[in-house]
Amino acid sequence: MSESNLEVEVHGDLIVVTQPAAQFSAIYAKPIATPQLIPMKQTSGDLELLARAWRAANDKGRELGWIG
Repeated sequence: MSESNLEVEVHGDLIVVTQPAAQFSAIYAKPIATPQLIPMKQTSGDLELLARAWRAANDKGRELGWIG
């Protein structure tokens, strides 16, 4: 599976990554004083899925200029 299976949306200062087929979601917050996103909530313990969601969220965070 690739990151293309994930949907990434921005809601205010949150990045929400979902995969509807797996009923998965992860929420990451915009950093205030840190150089990386802050994980807030996730609905799975699947490490591969979490890693893909983290990469997708970080890609969006860099695109938005939230992180370096």
